[in-house]
Amino acid sequence: ESKENVEVHFGKYGEKCDVSDTEIVVTRVLVGADGIRSVVRSLIDQKSKSSSTLKYTGVSVIIGLSESKLNEANPLIRNRGFYVVDGVHRLFTMPFDRRPIGSSSKDLQNDKETNTIAITDKSSHSDGGEVQVTMWQLSFSGLSEEDATTLFKSSTSSLMEEAKRRTKGWFQAVQDLISQSIPGEVWGTALLDRDPMALKSKQEGSRVTCIGDACHPMSMFKGQGANQALEDGPLLAHWLAQTLPPHTNRKKDELKGDHVSKRKHCSEETAINREEKKREQLSEPHHESTIKDTRHFDSPGSTKLPGNRSVCLLKDTSALHTRLRCFEREAVNRSASKVLASRAAAVHLHSLEVLRDHWGVEGVTTVDPPFLVQL
Repeated sequence: ESKENVEVHFGKYGEKCDVSDTEIVVTRVLVGADGIRSVVRSLIDQKSKSSSTLKYTGVSVIIGLSESKLNEANPLIRNRGFYVVDGVHRLFTMPFDRRPIGSSSKDLQNDKETNTIAITDKSSHSDGGEVQVTMWQLSFSGLSEEDATTLFKSSTSSLMEEAKRRTKGWFQAVQDLISQSIPGEVWGTALLDRDPMALKSKQEGSRVTCIGDACHPMSMFKGQGANQALEDGPLLAHWLAQTLPPHTNRKKDELKGDHVSKRKHCSEETAINREEKKREQLSEPHHESTIKDTRHFDSPGSTKLPGNRSVCLLKDTSALHTRLRCFEREAVNRSASKVLASRAAAVHLHSLEVLRDHWGVEGVTTVDPPFLVQL
């Protein structure tokens, strides 16, 4: 369910969970993976009395998907992309999809909904029988956050007109790219980030943490947002595994690989079965009233968010506190430099300083660029 439909309740140790007429989810750990506007992150900041609000980088972006017949596509976007900067704007393009002529943008949407990108084998069709879809990003500085918010509430057609206005006079490949954008596949946003999350001591007893953009949101100019999120998952799993009872812990070398030993002693099986039975009892519906009456909360204070669900944190061993703080320390130390580098790149790529950089030429001979730009 969406995060707007979840309530998170905190209380002091020993207090009862008073959330009547609400579906209860009982957990020992709450992990926020709810994106850049994370509700869980805001709760963490409130409880730790730290201020880490979203910050506008001063740069906004319009993003679109454009389609053209492969045999008619400009050479700059035929199986490749290009990059343009002018001191205020930055245009970045890259191939996104190739599909047979006759398939519609609805097919592309279906691919997106099933989390797949259908890249057709280049040898399976002639160039004339395929449509190439190109992703483009037009980022720019100069708008206030308020003006950017107003702009991006406008329609797709208005955003396309804004992109055309900003690239008026640019070479033909840019004009074609924006004009051939797929209706409904153009959107925009102000680019935001946060300062690195404040680290807490191991003694601070919170069993709430966050990962991905909820932990370290950043602009896309270093290409590290998704990469850092992908690294968070295994790291969190590694530290949570350290809190398992000794009989369920794997050896260190096994944690690094895919092999899991299936050999168990009878005493270990008995202990595991007891633990599983306890968990099943807690999850059974007829125990919900007991959970409402007896389960304890995690942190001091009381916070409620709009919605019809509640997450209650079971009072458990302090080992979880230590492991989560270790995870946060590693994740923040790894990602902090990427956040700051992305912030610096956002400023640099949309300033006159970028025009003093020597970009060089790759993929074509040194005599070809003027010819390609004229096409």
